[in-house]
Amino acid sequence: ALLAQGREQDVISFAYSAEAEHWLVESHTSLAVLSRLGEEKRWELGRRLFKVFTDEFRGIQSDNVEEERLEVVGIARCLGMYSERQARPLRWLSGFTLVPRILEQKDLYAPGYAPHLAAYIDALVQFGHTEKWKRLKRLKILFPNNLVRYLMIRAFAHHNILQELRVAVAEYAKQKDAFGNIELAFYAAKAGMPTAVVSSIAGPIEAPKTLCPYHISQNDPILRHYAYSFIVMAYEDNEDSYTRVSESFGKAQTLWNSALRHLLKACYCIGRSFRSVENDWFEIAQESISVLVEAQQGEGERIIESIELIRQVLPLSIGLLTEQVIKCFPEVIAGWVECLHSLRDSMLWTTHFGIMESIQNY
Repeated sequence: ALLAQGREQDVISFAYSAEAEHWLVESHTSLAVLSRLGEEKRWELGRRLFKVFTDEFRGIQSDNVEEERLEVVGIARCLGMYSERQARPLRWLSGFTLVPRILEQKDLYAPGYAPHLAAYIDALVQFGHTEKWKRLKRLKILFPNNLVRYLMIRAFAHHNILQELRVAVAEYAKQKDAFGNIELAFYAAKAGMPTAVVSSIAGPIEAPKTLCPYHISQNDPILRHYAYSFIVMAYEDNEDSYTRVSESFGKAQTLWNSALRHLLKACYCIGRSFRSVENDWFEIAQESISVLVEAQQGEGERIIESIELIRQVLPLSIGLLTEQVIKCFPEVIAGWVECLHSLRDSMLWTTHFGIMESIQNY
């Protein structure tokens, strides 16, 4: 917050001693400051302080697995932002094998798991280190090449670099493991690729479960999978399929049914926007939020698991939908903000249970 306000000196005085050229805070805070300096484009200061950090670095000191993970990922991002070299940072990152956390949502789409490599690549793409990420395409020894390329696709999509996304998806789609990857099909749709290409990547789309399963773990990506499927279906302009799915959901206001109806409506708007179809879907976007506001616990629904599952997918659905509203309907942004404010009256917002609860300021 202080950096965003231009109060750079206050931050540095708190975290760093210029006289001793020494960080005064633990590494996690140092890395957060360094990352924010890059976000605020304070490159000269960021590089100087990162050099001090690397000079003082004596390896990962924590025995706590989660703290080690956070530090490795934080260093990886800063290496992508500030390091002039590339071979040495990649060798260092390849020395760590991170594993998913117990409640972390399963990744069904990437051909491997390496959040530290993902952080490094994301920083290269975000901050325009084009030559470095282009060289990564040839990487085959330290990390699997198909994993590198897939993480690059995610980075291009994350930062809306659509031309590079289009090229990267087209190259990756030639691999055998691309067929049936609904997330990759979503990226193809976001890049504006032909519907035939999107459909060929997606393969057959499984019908959603209209009845809430008795137990779903928080790490189950089922709603994210449905979101990608609904976006692809809307992009394909398959109105018959959309109508059949919509009718199968009915009008029940249970948490599960409301989540499905929200995703179907929101993703219809997103997919239509990706097609650059001129139509007024803003009313449907508003309906997708109203569905969530009206949601109630259904008979037999496990409230903690249901709410956690829904909260995990909303940053994706509402985030993508907001991007498209800003792009297509800039004149109604105030109304959209007011619509999002209505979520404060929803069960999803007002229900708190205090056990591993995720917090999102929608």
